[in-house]
Amino acid sequence: MTSIFDRRAMLKATGTVLVGASLGGCLADGNSGSESDDSPADVTVVVGPGGDLTFDPDDLEITTGTTVAWKWEGNNHNIVVEDQPDGADWNGTPGADTKIYNEGYRYTYTFDVPGTYDYYCNPHRAAGMVGSITVTKDGKGTNGTEDGTGTDPDRKGIEDDGKGSETGGPTIPEDHATTADLPVRVGLDGDRTFTPGTERPLVVPAGTEVTFVWETDGNNIVVEDQPHDASWTGTPGGMSRVYDAEYRYTHTFDVPGKYEFYSAPYESAGMTGTIYVTK
Repeated sequence: MTSIFDRRAMLKATGTVLVGASLGGCLADGNSGSESDDSPADVTVVVGPGGDLTFDPDDLEITTGTTVAWKWEGNNHNIVVEDQPDGADWNGTPGADTKIYNEGYRYTYTFDVPGTYDYYCNPHRAAGMVGSITVTKDGKGTNGTEDGTGTDPDRKGIEDDGKGSETGGPTIPEDHATTADLPVRVGLDGDRTFTPGTERPLVVPAGTEVTFVWETDGNNIVVEDQPHDASWTGTPGGMSRVYDAEYRYTHTFDVPGKYEFYSAPYESAGMTGTIYVTK
């Protein structure tokens, strides 16, 4: 089967024509949404944000047992499941592939079977409105360790440099932020960045308490790599739990070395950060 993501490159060249054709088709269909699902959810995906033919985020990584909500901000969209793991029973939005839903509609599903799930919006599939969800076993982080902190002793590379041993530790870029630039702003001005952290790494001495302040909704902090013996676990609740504007989170960095982290909903959009802790 051809992956829905392999088609994106082709669609870049023909996207304008395809969008016009798909819009005409969905307007002609005339089906609209039914009653929304108001069940609580751990993560929210926006359907058609700002009138765009996208799911936001379109690439999500969660753990088993996570409930995902899709919230419609545009009209004439649905969710059709293209691929899912053996044993999974996700059917997408209720009704046939031609049934569409409009702004204000909400749909939820709880993912219990690990694996990769690919889906699309039927009226706008040709325009590249596709999504993917990767579900990992509960309690397993993205680095294969129990908490996802990246302290697995088999992962030697960053940890050897990050300990600040004979090699003198990692090389710190000349253009970096310092304690004078704190706190770290999460999603400043609506951008998918940590400021500082994404464009300019943060450099602080050991023992510094770093505060992260949320400027936008739907973000978290997942630790990807850190020095051996460090114990940073990121925001509470694991990678599937997100926090909204005005949330504050602090961590004291005691172990020298390099720390890498990201916001799980927007990792694919480049929302990553780096902190160097000096002796």
